[in-house]
Amino acid sequence: MDRRDPGTLPDWADRKMTSAPQRPQLGLYALIGIGTLNLVSLLVGLGIGWFLDGRFHSFPAATLIGLAVGIAAGLTTSWLQIRRYFTDAK
Repeated sequence: MDRRDPGTLPDWADRKMTSAPQRPQLGLYALIGIGTLNLVSLLVGLGIGWFLDGRFHSFPAATLIGLAVGIAAGLTTSWLQIRRYFTDAK
């Protein structure tokens, strides 16, 4: 049985409050989330382009533009998500 003063904090609490903040770990769930984000961005861009091609009968122009926009959006959002794992914690 631990007989400490009730007004003191446990060792683990003191360590968490005094240690420098750590940057987040790039784990499996983070990688799955980033991959899903890429897939959704790509499919949304492709779907919007496909819809516009069907509406304006301009196949494959809008589909290719939507695909390019989806790829650019996926890369941009992926970079924004990955960047926080490689920058120093502040």
